Amino acid sequence: MSLLTKASLVMTPNAIKESKVYSIIPSSGNGDFTFTRGTLASSTLNNDAGLIETVPYNLVTYSQDYTNAAWGKVNSSITANSTQSPNGTNTASSLIENTVNNVHYLQRASAVFFNANADYTFSIYAKPNGRNWIALQITGFGSVYFNISTGTIGTVSVAAITPSIQSVGNGWYRCSMKTNITVDNANLQVFLAIGDTIGSYTGDGVSGVFLWGAQFVQGSSPKDYFFTTDRLNVPRLNYDTVGGCPSLLLEPQRINILTYSEQLDNIAGWTGTAINITANSIISPSGVQNADKIIPNTTNYFHYLSKNMITVTNGIQYSFSIFAKAAGYNYLLINTTTGTSSGIAGPLIDLSNGTVIGTYGGNNYSAKVTVFPDNWYRIDLLLTTNAILLSLDFNVFPTSTIATFSGNGSSGIYLWGAQLEAGAYPTSYIPTVASTVTRNGDVSNKSGISDLIGQTEGTIYIEYAPLTLSIIAGSNIISIKSTDNTNSVTLFLDVYADFPHFTIAIFKNSVGNYYSPFVSIPNLNFRKLAFVYKSNSISLFENGIRTYNNNATGIIFPFSSNFANLFLADVNPQGAKIKNVQIYKTALSDTECAALTTL
Repeated sequence: MSLLTKASLVMTPNAIKESKVYSIIPSSGNGDFTFTRGTLASSTLNNDAGLIETVPYNLVTYSQDYTNAAWGKVNSSITANSTQSPNGTNTASSLIENTVNNVHYLQRASAVFFNANADYTFSIYAKPNGRNWIALQITGFGSVYFNISTGTIGTVSVAAITPSIQSVGNGWYRCSMKTNITVDNANLQVFLAIGDTIGSYTGDGVSGVFLWGAQFVQGSSPKDYFFTTDRLNVPRLNYDTVGGCPSLLLEPQRINILTYSEQLDNIAGWTGTAINITANSIISPSGVQNADKIIPNTTNYFHYLSKNMITVTNGIQYSFSIFAKAAGYNYLLINTTTGTSSGIAGPLIDLSNGTVIGTYGGNNYSAKVTVFPDNWYRIDLLLTTNAILLSLDFNVFPTSTIATFSGNGSSGIYLWGAQLEAGAYPTSYIPTVASTVTRNGDVSNKSGISDLIGQTEGTIYIEYAPLTLSIIAGSNIISIKSTDNTNSVTLFLDVYADFPHFTIAIFKNSVGNYYSPFVSIPNLNFRKLAFVYKSNSISLFENGIRTYNNNATGIIFPFSSNFANLFLADVNPQGAKIKNVQIYKTALSDTECAALTTL
């Protein structure tokens, strides 16, 4: 018999929507985790193809709720939930023209962009409801007319637009237009029409079209539709391996203080010395053609791109990261200077194989290189500042020799996605344009489930990987708590004698007891952990082995108030990747715990 039949709650992060991670057990929704971040359009993850993906990638808010004030209705009205949508739910809206002699349309003003001068695709599902024609328009960048009765494309106003129309069944068509956007925001519009020409007409007050699933994404394809409301609280399902299983990515708050993180040709953010820059030269790790090429010119000199006079805090650790790829030349030297100091200080990376050849300068810089698809590498650099201003130089070399040279005017390297954040380890990429961007911390929990948590005994299982071993003492991994927080059982990361280890904390009426095997954690690999609690007994299993057992005399369950809430990484959050959470209302046997946690 499977142990899952004994579980009261099982969450494997595969099914999500805004503000929610679905549980497998129970299937009623009582075990679904809430999720909050509260940050708009600045979070990313590694998707199942190994690419950096914005979360959520649909940049339109309220993608199905056209009654929301975010959508303007011009000489028209919206009736929500008018008919069955392409996904079989009664969530499609009707856009109905009024009786004036004018244009009739739905408008989403100022869609969010991360990067100007890039391709974007606007799409929506449409079905006739008295009118057979619609036009999609991005203000200032052209329009396309679609016959949603015959599934054909009409007038395309600008040659740069690539339109498409796809039948999805039951009379529905997905209409889309791709074009290059050169500004940071624009209006998206859906026009009613009586043909494939732009113009006013007198509406009859009853005709229109059904609409559902608006989407606006960076790139040249509409992508799978992603439902949005305010876009703030979408959980991130991160993939460590292409085609593998996802994990729920939870990270602390971080700020990317480097502006124009993808627009390295922007003179407001970057300075070049003896180089030329070709913008949007190649497909970046995001899968979009928005990476820049840094090309040394023919001058006999050092050739580098600079980010100058970055305001930092003296004496604290910063994590810098950037994505790089060889483009004729293989060697990248990251040179850091602070205050009035100068000279070479940083790692030299061989982009032919992603190795750190050496570290130059008087400071001990810790550099790490991570492989990404298509010969891209993410270079992470940990440094401690000694001033309040910092400069970063990216030097290009044809060989591993640090010396002046004359470029050939065509060879160089590709760069994309620069980030500098205060912290002892790098986190996921945060895109920026003209200003710094904050990604709030991820919070995931479930409240009001005392009926799913063992009150007199229980077992809590988690498949988990830390994001860093630079641990703040008392960093929670998973905990059950009473509503008043006076009673809790928590598995957390602690540090003792400079090594990190797991510890179980039990608080009864706000008085704490701690139990630890003091077994060091050597790496950032995933671990299967289960801790068992019952009166006078605490034990911990890791990867099939019991690492701790204690007859906890004096700890008698149940406590004065029920365990009712479940939290993931809620105190001193260091970040975590979580593949599985299981709760049992009984103390599983040693044999069961060993089986449950065996890799």
